[in-house]
Amino acid sequence: MLTTRFSWQGEKNRLIAARETVKEFIDFSESNPTAIGLDGSAEILREIFSGAEFFRQISRYQPHAQGMLSAREAICSYYCEQGITMFPEDLFLTSSTSEAYSYLFKLLSDPGDRIGVVRPGYPLFDMLAQLEGLHLGELPLARYGNKGFCFDSSAWPREIEGERDLRALLVVNPNNPTGNSLSVSEVQNLRRFCQVSIPGSELIVDEVFIDYIHEPWRQSAALGRIELSQGNAFFLNGFSKMVGLPQLKLSWIALTGDETWKNKVREPLSFIADTYLSASMPAMAAVPELLQHRWELQDPLQERIAQNLSFLNKLTFNNHDLELVETHGGWNVIVILHTIKQGQQECDEEGFSIWLLREKKIFLMPGYFFDIGIDASFVVSLLPDPALFQRGWAEIVAALESFGRL
Repeated sequence: MLTTRFSWQGEKNRLIAARETVKEFIDFSESNPTAIGLDGSAEILREIFSGAEFFRQISRYQPHAQGMLSAREAICSYYCEQGITMFPEDLFLTSSTSEAYSYLFKLLSDPGDRIGVVRPGYPLFDMLAQLEGLHLGELPLARYGNKGFCFDSSAWPREIEGERDLRALLVVNPNNPTGNSLSVSEVQNLRRFCQVSIPGSELIVDEVFIDYIHEPWRQSAALGRIELSQGNAFFLNGFSKMVGLPQLKLSWIALTGDETWKNKVREPLSFIADTYLSASMPAMAAVPELLQHRWELQDPLQERIAQNLSFLNKLTFNNHDLELVETHGGWNVIVILHTIKQGQQECDEEGFSIWLLREKKIFLMPGYFFDIGIDASFVVSLLPDPALFQRGWAEIVAALESFGRL
């Protein structure tokens, strides 16, 4: 008998099925930083992985439940640069943030328990929870007028009536795909909500996009992050987004807060980590030098994101057919295509995406994949090559104009 905790035989989504029939298309859902034509990491990786010191470190296997000390020390230096105090004993290295979640779900809950997640959000959390036999309690982000989303925890107590047994609250900062980051006041309200409405629960903060905050939000996000680190929390991050190298498979859990709490969770978390020992020696040995080259790896991604975001801002300015939802950071944005909900040819997001894919060879991800809940919304990656990005949007604008006349 196979497990009943999840289903792998559900009916395939019509859009995903249509995508499999089209060989070449402009992909506005691209999330792989190694597939967007930025090849600057190759020389850096060659330099690091061919060094004598690197080979000396990986020539002998010396396992440690929390990961290689030199890697943890380098990560501590990274946090220190951000104004956050961190010690090597506060870090647990894993092969991915998905695995980090599995460690924390095992640490904090039992099968059948509930974990609170913020919506709209990344659909992977549903699958990670199912694999641990857990259920999700959903807490909605707020949106005011034509502004972006925000963490308005004042409305959450009404949302969790009957769900006050949440074992943990999971927030992504900045959130994906809405891009909103936590300010100091939002962090304080979030802490107050946890203490009053779900006492005994723990806070998990996913920071994989924290290094990709846009101007003018960087100072507010940095102060909010420092405020978050003053209390008890599990911070998650990794090299998949930080330096755009998902193939290295290196992430971590960082403990913040008071020493009594950290001592309480450190031993059982070490037991879980020691059972798996999943972070590879080569990846861990490369951490100090990779962090030294962080800006060289991040800057091309930052420039690409800024260029495509600037283009979308200009494209949607005073445009009644297109609306760009305000964002603070990350690799994705939300665009609303009002035209598809107007006139005689009104259709839903999925229908328009299928039409656009088949007729124009362009793939747009509908917002419902992320539970956005806004009509005619689509999640757009800012990673594609700018020339391709602009050509794709020229096609979409033309398609919307012809669509509105049908």
